[in-house]
Amino acid sequence: MRTKINSRLLRGIMILFAVFMVNVYGCGEPELGNIEIEPDQKTLPVGETADFKAVLLSTDGEVMQNVFVEWRVKGEAGSIDKTGTFKALQPGEATVIAETEGISEKAQVTVEALPLAGLELNPESAETRPESTVQISIIGSTAAGESAGYHEIQVATPTKTAHLNTKTVTLNESGRAQVQLTVPELPGKVVVTASRGDIKTQTEITVIPRPVSRFDAQPEAERALTASVVPVRIKGLSDADQAAAMNRIAVSSSTPGTVLSTDELVLDNEGTAQLKVTSLQNRVRTSLS
Repeated sequence: MRTKINSRLLRGIMILFAVFMVNVYGCGEPELGNIEIEPDQKTLPVGETADFKAVLLSTDGEVMQNVFVEWRVKGEAGSIDKTGTFKALQPGEATVIAETEGISEKAQVTVEALPLAGLELNPESAETRPESTVQISIIGSTAAGESAGYHEIQVATPTKTAHLNTKTVTLNESGRAQVQLTVPELPGKVVVTASRGDIKTQTEITVIPRPVSRFDAQPEAERALTASVVPVRIKGLSDADQAAAMNRIAVSSSTPGTVLSTDELVLDNEGTAQLKVTSLQNRVRTSLS
């Protein structure tokens, strides 16, 4: 009888010990139930970083420690390192993914461009010859003077005879873009504007006349009576025999007894001007310079 009681007591003690061991040490390694990412949403400006944390929970809802987590990003708006630090690279949407043991979780990141506060055009002013092409740089900046990239900028010129190669440009990551301006064939002022919303700037390009290389003088008559007036058409030409329009030129005669209507002419849009010549002597040839 005593043996049976001792046997039962021993079994009871063993059961109690087993229950104690389970409560203290568990039934083995905990099994991963799910992953939570903190934060699960984030908005960042370009260039900034944010730290993401993966919280691993067992099937019993307990936090698990020392479990390796793989981080990756879906999308081109940013990158993430093995510690969960996300870097914003360009405006757009990105999905941060934490994964281990076949279980994953996601967080959404929105990357925004740095706010644009100012625009600058370079050159601020310039001179160029007719029908030439001018490269104009557009520079965007923040209120703190940092580069403000990825903004779409409107460019325009009110000069109908000038041509821009585009009406819109997007600033690159350095806050810069370029446009090409082809100026008209006639001298004058060409204004180019760059704007985004209320932010606006402009530059002024001065088209200067082609230099006169030579003149072509055509009198209406080779012979004329003394004291009569002979109109002479003068055309200014460049090295390439193009009309040297809008040039101001001085005229004079080395022939005694010759009177000119003016000592200065302005060539018109076709590079021509008219001079009136009066000879007060008989049988002379008049030369102009």
